[in-house]
Amino acid sequence: MMVKFPDRLREALNDRSWTQADLCRATGYGRSKVSQWLSGRNDPNGAALTTLASVLRVDGAWLSGYDVPKTIEKGPYLLAEDEKDIIDEYRMLNESGRAKLRERASELLRLPENTEKGVTFASSA
Repeated sequence: MMVKFPDRLREALNDRSWTQADLCRATGYGRSKVSQWLSGRNDPNGAALTTLASVLRVDGAWLSGYDVPKTIEKGPYLLAEDEKDIIDEYRMLNESGRAKLRERASELLRLPENTEKGVTFASSA
């Protein structure tokens, strides 16, 4: 028997110690939509499922209830946990916060003591 989507969504939220509000911030979906998914009144469409799986760091098929591994271990571009955390935090920022973060990252890259050896930053200004 296939596990239901709302149960998997709750499990993924619990794994990350996230609340419904955290998921809303990370995905941009409203509280009402997330509440409908958690209650089982509606299932996410394909694009929403892809977004949810990405921010929750789980396989979309697993999230849908299929008997597959929870996480995808293979891929052309794997991120370390701290890199995933940075992406999650970026997604929780509004557009103004994202712009400030990009600006600050550019400032840090201009200082040689903050970059890997041999990496140089070309200013776009």
